[in-house]
Amino acid sequence: YYASDLDESTWIVLFKLNSLPPSSYRYKIFGSDTHEMSIFVKDDGRIGFRHQVNKNLYSDYYASPNEWVFFSTSVKYVSQTKIEYLFFANGQSWSGYLESDGLNYDNSYSGYRIAHDSIWQGVYTDGLVALAIKYYKFLTLDEIQKIYENPMNPITDGLVLWLNFHNIQDNIVPDLSGYGN
Repeated sequence: YYASDLDESTWIVLFKLNSLPPSSYRYKIFGSDTHEMSIFVKDDGRIGFRHQVNKNLYSDYYASPNEWVFFSTSVKYVSQTKIEYLFFANGQSWSGYLESDGLNYDNSYSGYRIAHDSIWQGVYTDGLVALAIKYYKFLTLDEIQKIYENPMNPITDGLVLWLNFHNIQDNIVPDLSGYGN
């Protein structure tokens, strides 16, 4: 897909870290194959979202080792240089706006990466991912809370990726969204 298709999107992941990243490193939990859109955890446990051209947004949530974390970020372009965002982590939420030059440039993606290394840092995520969900829609706080309360029954409107890592078949995690990934 292309940035022009990303006027609205929501990324959701349920994960548990065995350890925090080494000093000055990040764990990339769920994101695009070109590293421009991703949920990550910093070495202090703070969870953030990288949205285009290295524009990092940070929640006020700090993950701890051995803690299951449900994290969601919804992003919506309100202009070529401004996005609205909504973070949700284990029952807490944060929202706001980010303004920056170069937000909506034409960058194509061909896949998703789950719990992998950063190509610049070479550090793999030490932990587990149980669920990864992606929408071409800015989910509201009420919609996210419904998924948080029942993550195995996500809202289907706008759903483009639904990976349940407890549903592995022949070493493959099938996409349950019906979107054809």
